[in-house]
Amino acid sequence: MTQPWSERRSETRQDASGEIKIQVRLPKLLEIHARLVDISASGFRAMHMYPALSAGQKVEFRQDGNEGTALVVWNRIFEEHVETGFFILQE
Repeated sequence: MTQPWSERRSETRQDASGEIKIQVRLPKLLEIHARLVDISASGFRAMHMYPALSAGQKVEFRQDGNEGTALVVWNRIFEEHVETGFFILQE
């Protein structure tokens, strides 16, 4: 059966779990509590309840002592949650 979308991942993803905090500056700081879905060498996917993230938006993240900056790559909005793909920026 053909998928309605094309697979564009160039890296292997691993299932992940745990809470991750995403911070967005809107002009004021907003903290989004999210749950990791999967990770790769250069990014991660998280599930949350904030539908207003947009592709290209820069965010900061924290999870279990790790922190960094990432770009929003895509959003999928479902009835009960939002899934977002993030690309981790190397600084």
